[in-house]
Amino acid sequence: MSNAQEVLETAVKNQPKRRGCVRGCLIVFLVLALPYYWIGCHTTRLRVSEETTFVLGPMTSDGKRIDYFRALEERIYPPEMKTDDNGFRVFTRLFGHICLRGDDLVALLGDGHTEFHRLQKYEKLGLDPDIPPTLTLPVDYQVVLRGFYEALGEEVPWMEVFRHIDHGMWTLEQFPMLADWIEELDEPLDAIAEASRKPVFAVPLLQSQHSAVSDVPQYSSVTDINITDIFISQNDVLLLRRIARLFSTRATYRIGQGDIDGAIDDKLTMYRLGRLISQNGTPTWYVNGKQVFEGMANSIPINANPEHPLTAQQIRRIFDSLDALPPHPPLAEVYTWQRLTGLGTLQARLRNPRPFFETVGCCDGMRVVITFFCDWNAAFRRMNEIYDAMQEPPPRVAYRAKVEAMQQLRPFSWEFFRQMLTARARGTNLGEIMPVALVEATGDITEATQVTRCASNIHRLALAILLYELEQGTMPDENWVEQIATYLGDNPEQYFSCPANPSPEGKTTYALVRYGDDAPIDANMVLLVELKEPVPFAEAIVSVDELLEQERMGGRHSVGFKFTAYRSGAVLFLPNYMNETELLRLLGREVETETDVHDDNE
Repeated sequence: MSNAQEVLETAVKNQPKRRGCVRGCLIVFLVLALPYYWIGCHTTRLRVSEETTFVLGPMTSDGKRIDYFRALEERIYPPEMKTDDNGFRVFTRLFGHICLRGDDLVALLGDGHTEFHRLQKYEKLGLDPDIPPTLTLPVDYQVVLRGFYEALGEEVPWMEVFRHIDHGMWTLEQFPMLADWIEELDEPLDAIAEASRKPVFAVPLLQSQHSAVSDVPQYSSVTDINITDIFISQNDVLLLRRIARLFSTRATYRIGQGDIDGAIDDKLTMYRLGRLISQNGTPTWYVNGKQVFEGMANSIPINANPEHPLTAQQIRRIFDSLDALPPHPPLAEVYTWQRLTGLGTLQARLRNPRPFFETVGCCDGMRVVITFFCDWNAAFRRMNEIYDAMQEPPPRVAYRAKVEAMQQLRPFSWEFFRQMLTARARGTNLGEIMPVALVEATGDITEATQVTRCASNIHRLALAILLYELEQGTMPDENWVEQIATYLGDNPEQYFSCPANPSPEGKTTYALVRYGDDAPIDANMVLLVELKEPVPFAEAIVSVDELLEQERMGGRHSVGFKFTAYRSGAVLFLPNYMNETELLRLLGREVETETDVHDDNE
């Protein structure tokens, strides 16, 4: 037998063994792969239930998904939406669909998209889009100043402008170039003030063209949110901010003119608009209504004109009007809007899970998520659990614990890989990340509420101190808390505690500033400051020297500032890093410059 025949016979004898080996490896692979596929890659269809989709309807036109846009509209639109009891409907009929030219929205979307929004808004408000508006909203004063100084080839003295127009009082003698502009304000602002007296100021939710056609918002990543695709018009947000600035500017002008009652009218209009806007149910409207309108109203120095000081009657009028404002909207409704928006975003990712891996900015870092082969029911359930934790009363232990756990997660750790091993783990991971990322994108609603209420508390306390001085002929002393309590209504204790830093009974987080007997009375004098820690009522006093040292001063707000109230009636915030020179200027003290010191030495 030749060598070739021996090799052939040996190969034939070994062939069954090789086939058996391959067959065995294949069986082992299938035994291991099929269970992992079932656990790690198998997904089930999203089930509509309260635990997953949160709402059971309405459904999209194909009957396969929740129409979260319609669900939001059904939840937040008031019955007055298409009637003249809706102040925003009146506003739109008078001013039309105002598009702020030059902003990022118009540059991004173009005029065609703007017209789509206009027709959609008119339809939802029950207005005829062919009837032209009758009023024009003036531009911001900064536009006028910028044009004036550019024509002269000079820089705008912004520091002086902000000190007088934004945080003080001003006259046409100081800014004659604003004479025509200020005259144009009265008719449109008076019309807006009248609209603010309506029961509601409901702004309709607007879809983008893509969302209106496809029933699904369009996103390029999990948290890359186009504001027009989460059912709200960014243009209206910018518009209402401009309106707030116009009212504030007219108020400081009226203070300079000695028209204190007119300035109070503007201040109260801003409060009412802020409260009505915040009732629209969305986090954006809620935060803007509180921090923009109510925050700017608190900062108006209503007592800044020494020739026309506030009277006791005017202060009582402010108190009565504040008590008559519409109630604060419940936070639960705002969080529900945010929940439905988040679930709508997640549903959009379910329909179109584009990348396999995706990085998401979350908790001061980046997290990796897998949007392919996810257990979407697990993702929806986990997202609802996170939103439930968000609505816990402060300090919201469960929610904060989850955020801290995300911050401590290290890349390529066992925990990092564990969250990607199975479809259920990947879904749970996605359901945890998205709510926190959305909260960071839209702002913490609870924090916004605490900041606004703290500013409102110290504002009311400052007015009560001024009212006490007017009626008693002297400033309150160490017993100031008890002395002004009678001016604060039936529940005065609520105003002596910052919501972010609650005070036990008999203590407060605000302190009265005590000056010497020879201190000149000036509108820039600080009346009240916010403290780091609650103190007994009898110890809620700080001297000017203690104020300059700042050891006891400082709020508990995460944004890092403390509120301060002035004799002018304004409430402003001071950063925690404020130095002595800056504080002296705010106290109306003369500050020696290096040049002054040099001249004295000579």
